[in-house]
Amino acid sequence: MTTSAAPVSTVSGPPTPAPQPEHVEPAARQDVAPPETVRPPVVENLAGPDTTVQPVPEPRAAGRALVVPGRASTTGEQARFTSAAGEGFGEALATVNAAMATWPSMRVDDSFGAKADYVAVCLFLGRGDGGARSLNGALRGGQSGVLDGQVPCLMSGIRRLPTHRRAVLRQGRVNESLEHRSAPGTVLTEPGFLAGSIDLDVTMPGADLDVLIWPSSARRTSELMLGRPIDEAVFVAGARFKALAVRTAEEDDEESEDDGAPTAPRIAVLYRELAPGETPTTTELDERDLVVLAKLDSVLARRHQGSLRLVDDPEVVARLTTSMVAWQQEAAAAVAS
Repeated sequence: MTTSAAPVSTVSGPPTPAPQPEHVEPAARQDVAPPETVRPPVVENLAGPDTTVQPVPEPRAAGRALVVPGRASTTGEQARFTSAAGEGFGEALATVNAAMATWPSMRVDDSFGAKADYVAVCLFLGRGDGGARSLNGALRGGQSGVLDGQVPCLMSGIRRLPTHRRAVLRQGRVNESLEHRSAPGTVLTEPGFLAGSIDLDVTMPGADLDVLIWPSSARRTSELMLGRPIDEAVFVAGARFKALAVRTAEEDDEESEDDGAPTAPRIAVLYRELAPGETPTTTELDERDLVVLAKLDSVLARRHQGSLRLVDDPEVVARLTTSMVAWQQEAAAAVAS
């Protein structure tokens, strides 16, 4: 883009006597910035020329997967998400309004932005576009999903929910799950939004592996999503999990007699979610690991002693049994800080 100076107006003197150069009134000043100070156009603001865009971290690809920054969503992202979600936004908004009417803690911020963030969570836990399977699959492949603007709204919405600080349950298959193949001390980083069951008395069809996680930043969705088959907690994208132990229960002769009742898998892997900024320097278990390991062992013992109920909802099963992925070390390091 080039710029040209604006024409400078001139002031003429009286006809007589002849104007003297030293007495000519100075030309009116024009507020024209010198050429060297003219700033180039801000290309980041093409979508909204009438707004001033503040720099915010954007999702970026790293080692194939997408790194999702932990920040509040912007008004622009909320607007794009609202438009992309279409009728699904209105349907989920009814769920959000019902939750806000039920729980005063969710009415602390009842702005449209807060509701858009919560809608993103509802769609993530739903069956249509923006659901966990498609969204996490996209993030793992370096894409931002089907619905424009959902990822930052989802990250923001999860961070608004109450923190859950008790064990959560996931399941899988021994021969398929990366969690089972990870030796104690291994740290796994999940680029997607991992979900876990708050209810520990459940099991899923075909699962022969329990994955018990002690969280540090998982968020509870039970206040937002009422009347679900199970209550779930969701970890923000980029959460890191340290393997603590693999446990194999002895086969009980009484349990070997199949009475048709659901039973817990004999094999379990135990994990602790690392806190933001926590960087283990060794694969050895530290004091925090040992404290959490004792808690998870107690949870596992109670799980094997109690009765279980079978959950076979396809979307729930998919969210809670999909294995984590091996994320490249240099990419995983991008979210550790």
